[in-house]
Amino acid sequence: TGYKDPFNRKSYPWQKLGGSLIHYQRLGIFRKSQRSILAQGEITEFKVTPSTILVARKAEMGTLYLMINRTNSYQENPVNGWNTEGWKEVYQMRGATKEGSLPPYSAVVYRKESEQT
Repeated sequence: TGYKDPFNRKSYPWQKLGGSLIHYQRLGIFRKSQRSILAQGEITEFKVTPSTILVARKAEMGTLYLMINRTNSYQENPVNGWNTEGWKEVYQMRGATKEGSLPPYSAVVYRKESEQT
């Protein structure tokens, strides 16, 4: 029933998004803007602890660094002590940054451009 995309969602009040819908909209924008690394990159770093996850995905054009705190308490950021000069934040959730501790249930993604670009 109904019309095909995009007409079946045209009447939805997209300007009044709230709650988790904004999160999914931001994730879609992130995925589209970082498509080149997500599609072509290889995982070069993968570190999992009971509290945090670190994933680095590297491609010719740059590297994405994803840090996740999967607990209900602040956790040490897995990149503390790394040289993060030149990293640009491309996505964050719940106030996470590359400096300091990761807030509960937070995530942040940084992009470092390749040396050739």
